[in-house]
Amino acid sequence: MSIFNKTKCDCCVCPMQFVLKQLVGQTNVRIFTPSGSFSTNIIDVNEFILFTTDGDVPICNISAVRLEGFQEITLEPPIKNSVGVCSCCEDPMTNILKSHIGGTAFIEIISPTGNIAADIIDVGEGIVFVNDPSTTIFFFVISTCAITRIIPLN
Repeated sequence: MSIFNKTKCDCCVCPMQFVLKQLVGQTNVRIFTPSGSFSTNIIDVNEFILFTTDGDVPICNISAVRLEGFQEITLEPPIKNSVGVCSCCEDPMTNILKSHIGGTAFIEIISPTGNIAADIIDVGEGIVFVNDPSTTIFFFVISTCAITRIIPLN
């Protein structure tokens, strides 16, 4: 998404919007933000806003999304020659996460309710897809720009 000149929009917001568009119509989705989390139904995603049955959320403030049941989600391809926030914030975290695919880690995110012990399933541009190792019910899509710490557990 080079129209934003490799900003947070390219490597964090656009990939989350790309994922959220695939979840339109989903019910009982938990949204994690810097101020907390809430369960809702996804109505629409448009112009960097998530429209839900419980209010509208700017996608730049979504740290993670929890889904019940495995979802087939397509991840955005990586940015080539990234610069700016993408190269100094998102790229390094994505590279670390890629080295842990198939492993388990404690992932701390920007949200008071959002620290997650997780099996790392897949990593894409600005996104990590994980599941809760204690149950196969919950799956999470986490913005790599919202990750504050990763602690490998194996």
